[in-house]
This record gives sequence, C-alpha cells and structure tokens, in this order.
Amino acid sequence: MSEVSRRRGAAFAWVALAASLAVPVGAQAAPKTLASLSGTAAAKTVDICGTARSAGSAAPGSSITARARRGGKSFRGVLVLERCENGRWVSGKRLGRRSVAFTSPADGDYRLRVLGAKGARVAYLRSGVGEIVDLPFKTKVNLLNRTFSLCQPTTAGTPPPDKAYTVSGHITGPRAALEAKDPAITIYYHGLSYGEFFWRFKDVPGYDTTTELAKAGHVSLTVDRLGYGASSGELAGTGVCYGIQADIAKQLSLGLRQGGYDIDLPGADAIEFGKVALVGHSAGAFIAEIAKYSFPDDFQALGMLSYGDATTSATAATAVGIANLDCLAGGSQQDADGPGGYAFFGRTEADFRAAHLNAPTDPAVADAVASRRAKDPCGDLLSIGPALLVNQLGASLVSGPVLLLSGAQDVLFPPPTVDFQQGRMINADVTAQTLPDTGHALLLGNSAPKVREILSGFLKENGF
Repeated sequence: MSEVSRRRGAAFAWVALAASLAVPVGAQAAPKTLASLSGTAAAKTVDICGTARSAGSAAPGSSITARARRGGKSFRGVLVLERCENGRWVSGKRLGRRSVAFTSPADGDYRLRVLGAKGARVAYLRSGVGEIVDLPFKTKVNLLNRTFSLCQPTTAGTPPPDKAYTVSGHITGPRAALEAKDPAITIYYHGLSYGEFFWRFKDVPGYDTTTELAKAGHVSLTVDRLGYGASSGELAGTGVCYGIQADIAKQLSLGLRQGGYDIDLPGADAIEFGKVALVGHSAGAFIAEIAKYSFPDDFQALGMLSYGDATTSATAATAVGIANLDCLAGGSQQDADGPGGYAFFGRTEADFRAAHLNAPTDPAVADAVASRRAKDPCGDLLSIGPALLVNQLGASLVSGPVLLLSGAQDVLFPPPTVDFQQGRMINADVTAQTLPDTGHALLLGNSAPKVREILSGFLKENGF
C-alpha cells in the first residue's frame, strides 16, 4: 500500500472514531411528528395563505380523516384545524385526538397541526375554491361628467370638479382568482334606498351575494356609491347626478386596471385587473347603462337587474315625483350629522316595503333591510328625468354581452321590463329572463339563490 493510501485510511478512521464518540452506540434520531389527511384529492403545490405549499383538496362537505402520527404510528396528539383569513392563520377548531373523521368545511384554505408538537409537520387542505379574501377598498374620484347624460342645473358648479372624494367598498373573491394572470372583476352598483349592503347583506345568513359568488370563483368590487354610507363624507346631495355616478364607474374601472386604489390592510397591495364588468341593480342598472354606452371600452360586460328604460310603473313615477318635490324644497340632512340635500325614495318605511319587499321574503331579511334604507342624493333624484330621455337613444348604442334580469312581481319595473329592454338593445348580445315569485329586491328575496346562479352563469360565460 502506498504512503498516500495509508494516510487516507488513517484519516477515515479518525472521522469514524469521532462520529462514534459524538453519537453513542444505539442512539436514534427523535421520531418525527406529523399531521396527515386522507380522503382528499392528490396533493398539489398551490398558494396557501401567501406561500406555495403542497395541499390536498376536497369539496365542502366531503368526508376526510385527520391523523396525528409519531414515528409512523398513531399517537394521542390533539389535532387542530386552522383557517386562513386574508393571508393569516386564525384560531382553529380542535378536532380531537389520534384519528378523527370530519367534514370538509366551507370554501377556504386550512392547515392541520398537532397541538404543542414543536417542529411537527403540518398538513394543508384547500376546500372548494380556497381562501376567500375580503379586502377593504378605497379610491379617490372627481366629480366629472364625460357621459352623454347631462346633469340638471342644480349640480353645475357645486362642488368644483377638481375636488377629490373618497369611494369606499370591498374587493371580494378567491385568493387563487385574484393571483391569476390578468384577473377579471365585476363592479356592483346599488340602487336608490340602498348602499353596498345590498350586495354584502350579512344580517341574515345566505344573502351575502359577493361571498356566494366568490364560492363560484368570481371576484367582485362592491362600493357605496358617492353620497351613500362610507362614501358620503361631506358631499352635499346636490353635488352629484347620474352622469357623474356613471363617470365614477369609469374612474373605478381605470383604477382597477392600473392598480390605482388603496387596500386598507397591512401588507396588501393593489391588484391590476385585465377585464372589468359592471352590474347594477335598479337605479344602479340605470347608471351602469349610461356608463356602458358612454365608455364602451371600459366594461367588457353589463348586467342590469330590476330595471328597464321603458316600463317604469306609476308607483315608481309617483315616488320619483314626491322625492323631487322634497328636493326642490331643499331636501333634508343625510343623517343627524350629515350634509344636506337628500330625500327618501318612498317617504315612509311602508312605502319602501310595498315597493321592494312585496314578493316572498324572509321576514327577518325584510325587517333588517327596511331598517337600513338610505336617503338618496337630490342631485341623483333630480337627474332621473333628463337621463331617461338620453337613454331612449343610448340603449341602442350598448354593445357586447348584456344580462337583463327582473322579477315577475317587481312593483317598480313590472313585466315585460326585460322584453322591452332587450328589443331596444339592438347592438348587444342580450340574455334576458323574468323570474317568478320575485320582486324588486331580487337578491334579498327567497329567489336569491336562483338569481345568483343566473348571474354566475352569465359571468362565467363571458370570462368573469
């Protein structure tokens, strides 16, 4: 054996001796502790709570088994299932010890861990579409009117168009959809007497439209239109009109596509969207129609719920007339501490219930909605007549996919609302439907699940 070989052999011997002294004979590494899931689809790498992780998937309501293991064997560790909420793990639910069968929970991203086991391996689960995020949205808008719809004289010059106002709302949708390339989003505009709560009604379970749409994979932006709720500030009710509200929809669309807005959560950044749809209810649909024919390239689809240009009822006309008289007399304060220039569309709660909640509706929903009805800006109310005249021609200018949806028991816009409207939209690809046992507040009545199903189908068909 050469001298080099002898030296190498001696070196290896010393390494082996050192290793044997450092780790006593018979010692073994501590057995690994892990949480595991069975009954899910094969694990894939997905974004779970802001990090790429390997996760199994299951439909909500599926049967799943959770196990605590140590060294490959079952042991009595306490299993905890935690949910991701807006990018953070929130307090979990104790499932039990050792091995537990449970039902896959509502849409969301979850992790299973063994309580108190430091360094234990965690199992991840995506149920349904995964984590649904709800992001507080704010942006600045100006009181511009670049539409074909003129404002009434009372709006002109008050306040100055270069003054910025805040529009507030929420972006709601599955995290996976929000993080996709060029995601699509739908803006939702509420009508008279309402606010953002029309689309995010949480007082009674089952009527939160945007959360239910998120479970179907859709991303939504809901806002209080300017002059309502969190978007009112000190704005006098005479400072807006339907043309301005439609222009604000354009400003929202531009901001969504360029990331020009704020997300009021630590560490959350604005998302740039590739496509924007606009859906309105009642007066919100009226405004959405103006926005679509005035700015056709800003919205790739249009939804009009509970509204038609040619079928306004005597009830609706009377309510507008009375509200206009109240406004011409100066209106009233929005609330006890708010600005002036506002009026109710339907003076009494009884008027509101008769016009909006006459179809089959859960009494708890009807009571909660009636208690939250809002006063409307006089500038909007007084601009209805002039805007309606322009819409007689404007409807024929609308192009692209359009959804027209109304209720057979709608008191304000009764049948054949959607038939007349479809006949006037000669350049659009229109889907029209009238639902039985459905009133004006069609997403707050008993037929809400059917309305959401139709709306979801329309959005999916058009890439939203």
